[in-house]
Amino acid sequence: MLPEALEEITITQLADPEPALEESPEYMEDYILSCRSAGHSLQKITIDSPSLAGKNPLKLRDFECLTELKLRDHQLFGMKTPRLQSVALPPNLERLVFVGGVGKDEEVCELLCYTIENKDIFARKWVDLVVTGEAGEDADYTVAERIREVCEPFGGFLKIQ
Repeated sequence: MLPEALEEITITQLADPEPALEESPEYMEDYILSCRSAGHSLQKITIDSPSLAGKNPLKLRDFECLTELKLRDHQLFGMKTPRLQSVALPPNLERLVFVGGVGKDEEVCELLCYTIENKDIFARKWVDLVVTGEAGEDADYTVAERIREVCEPFGGFLKIQ
């Protein structure tokens, strides 16, 4: 159970934690499920854990106050194939930040493109897609070309850091 008025939560973990973690959730859904009790007040969720998998697309529609979400693309869209359903973004999302690049997986790329093209339906207030690459990674490799093309009509929507 999280504090009733919690506005922000940040969960970080190294790719190879030292000492090794015991009894830590394997899947992103477990962390999101534990945040549901603060869904009415959470404004920002940051999960920076390279080893944390996302089994299924995240369902975040209940997080009505959430304006910023920061995580890895496979954690949002899941890794289970086939991915027949898309993610359920928070209704008031303004800023989506992907850590470690986006669109390297073809299915994730297509799902994200579809989501961006229909952002007025999925998240009407969504104004920023921010992508940060891995240290030393070439900026051209950080974001798939198809995603860049889909973002172009939204002028300034895509920000690569």
